[in-house]
Amino acid sequence: MLKRREFLKLSSLGCLSILGTSSLSLAKKESKDVKINKIPNKVDNLNKKEFINSTSEYEYDKRGNLAHTKDSDGRESWCEYNKHNKVSHSKSSLGFESWYEYDEYANLIHCKSVTGYEEWYEYNKNNKCTYYKNSKGTESWSEYNKYNKIAYHRHSNGRECWWEYNELGTKKKMITKRKSYCQ
Repeated sequence: MLKRREFLKLSSLGCLSILGTSSLSLAKKESKDVKINKIPNKVDNLNKKEFINSTSEYEYDKRGNLAHTKDSDGRESWCEYNKHNKVSHSKSSLGFESWYEYDEYANLIHCKSVTGYEEWYEYNKNNKCTYYKNSKGTESWSEYNKYNKIAYHRHSNGRECWWEYNELGTKKKMITKRKSYCQ
């Protein structure tokens, strides 16, 4: 059993996180039992060779937008931008790739990934999102008050929210209605 001063967390996958610096223990998962092996070294006195160093490099385009990243494990990502400095295309060395479309006010209106997943957005005259839909069938609707603050939101899962504000425009109350899954 661990002492109180040893702050360790064992994830469901058997990975160990050190949450404190009292002492270091190693844990490994053996079927359903967890075996803890005590090592007397203090975390502060560990040899630095036991830590993994990682480096990431960043490249920017002429307008200051992040254009390329590469980490020491060889993973890379690239971004292309439109005239409003919004991402229009992104891809990674892991195979992820997405395309983005915007309206004349630079609001995101559509995005599509290489997997076929898509999202669509609609906006009001104040550039606030009023409608969202994705290719999995999720939808949401939003309404705003005369001060352009969210007043109502409805999700396709049945959840609804209403907001009330005080005379200074600060959120005063939020009321939520959602489906109950209890019988």
